[in-house]
Amino acid sequence: MARERPIVDECLAGLRALETVRTVEFRPGPDDGFLVLTTDSGRFQYFCEVKRSLNRPRLEHALVSTAHPPKAGTRRLLLTDFLPGPLIDVLEQAQVDFVDA
Repeated sequence: MARERPIVDECLAGLRALETVRTVEFRPGPDDGFLVLTTDSGRFQYFCEVKRSLNRPRLEHALVSTAHPPKAGTRRLLLTDFLPGPLIDVLEQAQVDFVDA
């Protein structure tokens, strides 16, 4: 996870910069971390996975190989350095949210 920390820090900074975001709490947890995001629309909980240099095969592998499927009220969140536009549809179909640095 130490190698992935710059990605996490950049993604969290991007979330904090959003006007509707009130708080961002990130802590170690299952997978690569656990995030609680409080916004004007409510409170959201995420199991986070950090992936770098994604292409379609790497993304599809990450989607099927997660260690912890989300529980009720918790979603998956992908934190990545860059997400190519064509891969956004893959994440939407899998109901996985994302933040890229």
